[in-house]
Amino acid sequence: MEASTGAGQLPDPEFGMSIYPQAMHHSNSKQILTLSVMQMFPWFGTLKSVRMAQQWQAEAMYQRFREEGLSLVFDVQKQWYDILLTRQQLKSVRENLKTLKDIEQVALAQYRTALGMKNSRMSDQLRLQAEELRLQEQIESLRDKGKIAVPAA
Repeated sequence: MEASTGAGQLPDPEFGMSIYPQAMHHSNSKQILTLSVMQMFPWFGTLKSVRMAQQWQAEAMYQRFREEGLSLVFDVQKQWYDILLTRQQLKSVRENLKTLKDIEQVALAQYRTALGMKNSRMSDQLRLQAEELRLQEQIESLRDKGKIAVPAA
C-alpha cells in the first residue's frame, strides 16, 4: 500500500545544465551557459489509474498472504484432529479388547464348571479369540496410522 502512494504523483522534474568554456556565438549574443528545467505531465486520469492499480495489486497480495495463512492453520487443525481421532479410536479399541478378555474369562469359567450343559460351547471361546486377534490387529493398524508411541496394554 505504501508503494501506491508514490505511484500517483508526478514524476520528478528534470534539470539540465550546459557550460561552454568558449562562448558560443549566436546571431545577436554569446552563449556561455544553458539551463533547462522540464516537467512531464501525463494524460488526464493516468496518475489516478496507476495509483488505483497499485492499490488493487497490494490488496491482492495481502489477500493471498491471508489465504496462505488460513490454509496453513486449516492444515494444522486437520492433522491435529486426525491425531485426536486416531488416539480416541485406539482408546476405544483397547477398552473393547479389555471387555472382550473379561467376557472370555467368564465364558471359560462357564465352560469349565458346566462341561455337560448345552449352553457352554468351546466354539464361543474360539470366536472370542478370533475377535481378540482382530482387535489386536486393529490396534497395530491404528499405531501405524498415527505413528503414535503408545505403550502396549
